Amino acid sequence: MSHFARTRISRAPAKVQEVIQAEATTLGVPLEQATAALREDPQQYARIEQVAWHLMAVGYVMNKAQVHFAGA
Repeated sequence: MSHFARTRISRAPAKVQEVIQAEATTLGVPLEQATAALREDPQQYARIEQVAWHLMAVGYVMNKAQVHFAGA
């Protein structure tokens, strides 16, 4: 198992909830309603999980990245 996987697996459910909260806020629906709707539609819930994993992966990479500006 990769270092990323070991350090991030336990955070996946929290990140999924964060993504659901963001979508619920954008749509103007209560979190509970959005969560219930997503759990009834496995394809949409899987999409949210994919987004959460993607965001965690990007966050991990960006935390490790070193940006150097030319001429700075």
